[in-house]
This record gives sequence, C-alpha cells and structure tokens, in this order.
Amino acid sequence: MHARKRWPASSPLLSSPALPACGDALGAAGTQLLAAAVLPVQFFSPSARSYTERGEAALMRAVLEDALHCVAKQFSHRGRRSQRLAREAEAWFFAEDEHWPFAFVNICAVLGLDPAYVRRGLTRWCLQRRTAPHTGSPRAAPLRTAA
Repeated sequence: MHARKRWPASSPLLSSPALPACGDALGAAGTQLLAAAVLPVQFFSPSARSYTERGEAALMRAVLEDALHCVAKQFSHRGRRSQRLAREAEAWFFAEDEHWPFAFVNICAVLGLDPAYVRRGLTRWCLQRRTAPHTGSPRAAPLRTAA
C-alpha cells in the first residue's frame, strides 16, 4: 500500500478560502461575515429551477402582484385607504432605489422583467382606467398576471 501524503497544518489547501484583506482587520467576526456574504452573481444568476420555485423569488413576485392589486383597487374602491395604498404603490413603482432588496428595480432584476416596460404598461393601464367612461360597474378591468 502507498502511504498517504500528509499536508502540514498550515497548508493553504486545508485553510479556509482566501478572503479579502479587510477580513484580517475585522478579526474573526469579519471573517465569518465575509464567508457568509452572498455575491450579486450568486443571488441574481438564473438557476435550473423556475423562479417560482425559489422562496425569495416567489416572495418578490407576491410583493409585485400586491402592488399591482393596490394600484388596480383605486378604480374599484373609492375609500381613502385604497387611494393611499395606490399612491404608495405608484411611488414604489417609480422609485429608482436599488438599496433595498425589495425595491421595484431589484424585484424586476430577479424576475427578469424590464422596469421601464412594466412602468409604461402600468401608466398606460392607469390612463385607460381614468379616461374610460364609467359603465356603472364598480369593478375595474383586472390586470393580467402570468399564470
């Protein structure tokens, strides 16, 4: 039998992956934080699974759908709450904030949507609802969502 070659304890093969120099300055806590960090390419890369199967993406899709429903509800419910939620949702749709994980532009990136395209469609839909003659029906035409 061949003897197994033993690596010294200080071998780079047995040590943790190389971390940036700032990990040393932060000590053990910094090393743990850097090792647990998720890179954008890891989070945003397409996987073999459908986005609806991943928990994070399913939650982001639900947030987007809820915002769309809040905007749509302003045309069927005239209460102050519906109007306030619609204003908040519209502000969220048109914000350029990228710092919050559930910001509209970040959700679009994860779901593979073009934010400008969604905004144009939402604007067009709202203009049609505002200028459409009232037919007596309290319900607005539903927004189409992907199945």
